[in-house]
Amino acid sequence: MRPGWFDYNGPDEHRLVLLQGDRRHAGDLSDGVIARRQLAEVLVRSLTSDQAVGKTFELVATKGPASGDFDALFTALEPDSKGALDGVRDMANMPLDQEPSRVRDDLDAIKARCSRGWLTRLRAVPLNSPRWRRYDQVDQQRPCCAHGLGGLGRHP
Repeated sequence: MRPGWFDYNGPDEHRLVLLQGDRRHAGDLSDGVIARRQLAEVLVRSLTSDQAVGKTFELVATKGPASGDFDALFTALEPDSKGALDGVRDMANMPLDQEPSRVRDDLDAIKARCSRGWLTRLRAVPLNSPRWRRYDQVDQQRPCCAHGLGGLGRHP
């Protein structure tokens, strides 16, 4: 998930919009906004929705009422290509062989961790479980992207 700018929503911006392709690069509020409350709700809902698995998206809010049908929002998204580093529709901005060696090393480590079922185990752990905190602490030590939000998409 790639959220818009936090907490700059207008009072009537409640409709969630999920986009793909990471095309908004203005670096200002025109890229889109999202309330932290909305971001948290989508994060939690994505953990329990099979329709959200394997999908990278940008999350913003626009004018309109909130929708409670999260599965419909996730279903409308295209899945990421299996084994791809970038999300579906992302621009090809840096071939893997041109990435710095530390980035390639980190990606190899993540792939190894995922191949051992780390993500499967994490997904199966209830949010109120003490085991969740252990996995979360591991993830904070070595997050999946520079923002620590997961996903392997590149950010400007």
